[in-house]
Amino acid sequence: MKVCIVSLNIVPFFVRTPESKFGGAETQAGFLARAFESAGADVVLVVANKKESDRLPYRSENAFVSEQGLPGLRFVYPRMHGVLEAMQRANADVYYQRNAGAVTGIASWYCQRHNRVFVYGAGSDTDFSMREVIMSGTSSWRDRFLYMYGLRRADGVVVQNEQQAQACRESIQREARVIPNGIAVGNGDAPVLRRTGPVTWIGALRAVKQPAMFLDLARRLPELRFLMVGGPVDSEPEHAARVRYEARDIPNLTLTGRVAPEEVSRILSESSVLVNTSRFEGFPNAFLEAWTAGVPIVSLVDVDDVLSRERVGVVCDSVESLAGALARLTADPEQLIAMGERARELVRRRYSPEVLGPKYLEYFDELLAARR
Repeated sequence: MKVCIVSLNIVPFFVRTPESKFGGAETQAGFLARAFESAGADVVLVVANKKESDRLPYRSENAFVSEQGLPGLRFVYPRMHGVLEAMQRANADVYYQRNAGAVTGIASWYCQRHNRVFVYGAGSDTDFSMREVIMSGTSSWRDRFLYMYGLRRADGVVVQNEQQAQACRESIQREARVIPNGIAVGNGDAPVLRRTGPVTWIGALRAVKQPAMFLDLARRLPELRFLMVGGPVDSEPEHAARVRYEARDIPNLTLTGRVAPEEVSRILSESSVLVNTSRFEGFPNAFLEAWTAGVPIVSLVDVDDVLSRERVGVVCDSVESLAGALARLTADPEQLIAMGERARELVRRRYSPEVLGPKYLEYFDELLAARR
């Protein structure tokens, strides 16, 4: 089976520089390329802005360069035209694209026209709401229309949790396949579980992530050290600026700004707890990275009850309960270490490429048979 992953912004994930910017969608696309290959698929990528000197670990077809084309017209040419031509050159059996965007509609239309299987991968709990969907870059009505067009005509939909599966049923009357995010776990020694490190928050400084709530936690618990990792997004610069301004007067809080992925791993390895204050989450990459480092999570949301059922974190419903959970956990190092050990075992058992790759290819096989 030849599988094409349409991930226009993935080049910086593979070609790392100090200026590289990519998000959770690209991290998961990179993970899935490895997972598909380990399960026996032939993997090809459709990307954008790839330079001749860029070396990717998989065959890749470059769709366009963002700066090319005339303003107002470049969406059609070279971007939309370029994506369609790159997909044709990829010549795959199955095309997979993740996260809401106009490219969802473009990829879906290509697959319908050329009798190929198109699979959409949900990136957020908001993906099935035309009103609330969070889209990267622009979010014009044109882009929203193209996204919903592609979503409704996808041969298959992969979601991260049961809540998204239910939202999919209600929104487009379709059954989705639940497959969680994954992470590659190294074969080296287990990390030293440090339980005197800072309480850490990781994410983009945007309103939906509620970073101001983390600032409130730092004020409520002055005896603990707090670390906020993340930078602004282009669509909400004022929100990020306000968070940074309010953080200046909190002595036990440090802001790092955006850091490299390798630095995130180091930070988590030295943290005691990861805090999640976001209102919406699909299956956060930060959860997987924390569990890989043996770090438990205190969160406003759970993912299919994994935190509570597997006892790898604490689920809260307010800033008061978040503060209480942090106070209790940081006062009990033995419980933190036990949670961390369970978390590392959970990742190996449920979220590795070797576990998730075959689940995807089994689903793709079903969709190919149905298409035939």
